[in-house]
Amino acid sequence: MAKVAQSTVVVITGCSVGGLGAALAECFATKGCTVFATARNISKMDGLSAGIQKVELDVTNAASVSSAVNTVVQQAGKIDILVNNAGGHRVGALMDVPLEDAESVFQTNVLGVMRVTQAVVHHMAKRRAGLIINVGSLSGFLTTPWYGVYSASKAALHSYSETLDMELRHVNIKVMLLAIGMVRSNISANTAAKHGAPPPDSLYDQYRANIDARLGQGAVVMSAEDFALKTVEAALSANPPRYMSFGGQAGFANIMTWLPREWRLSLLWKWYTDKKPMV
Repeated sequence: MAKVAQSTVVVITGCSVGGLGAALAECFATKGCTVFATARNISKMDGLSAGIQKVELDVTNAASVSSAVNTVVQQAGKIDILVNNAGGHRVGALMDVPLEDAESVFQTNVLGVMRVTQAVVHHMAKRRAGLIINVGSLSGFLTTPWYGVYSASKAALHSYSETLDMELRHVNIKVMLLAIGMVRSNISANTAAKHGAPPPDSLYDQYRANIDARLGQGAVVMSAEDFALKTVEAALSANPPRYMSFGGQAGFANIMTWLPREWRLSLLWKWYTDKKPMV
């Protein structure tokens, strides 16, 4: 094993240039951290700063995860912070989304996080120190029409994160869950590429414009740089918070959770099926 790095060692999944992972990698690097940025396709990270280490990692593949984690530990001697940022997305009515698409989203957003975390935690536990940051979503606690698959995966991630928080306290590993709102990234372009036309027998033809509108990121959006700075400053603080919710529409989402369930669901259905689509 290589000599243990003196700086904070950070591993981030899903670091393709233009995404939130890349912004996080750049920000952690400016704070003096040793950053290992990972992505399924290593060429997608070509635009990252020279000081950032690039490692191939496919969160859906156990062998890839094991190889990447071993590479980091061999080079840096430790992992202080793991950021589970890699994510999949799918817009569409639940009755229209092919099950293989739903499986793909859960493989990345839930099982992928579990796979990487299991590979990293034992290295952290040996040192009785570490921080795991799971990038969740407002959709994890406030679902809306046309976002069902994504929302279900993020709700699972939120539950996983809370359980993980409790189960790792005895080895002094902290878990930070981010329930983020709209943040400017390339996720819309990636989602649009996978968003197919509804099937011929769809029950939702009249809502096609509303469904298509969910491919956008809306007018109230936080920049990726602001998101990264807020996250990194919290992660490197003396006492990192266990939960943070911010980004575009975060205030709206948190207020909506206070409404009675039937009111909330009725309002959301009305808003997201209106003739003027609400993003």
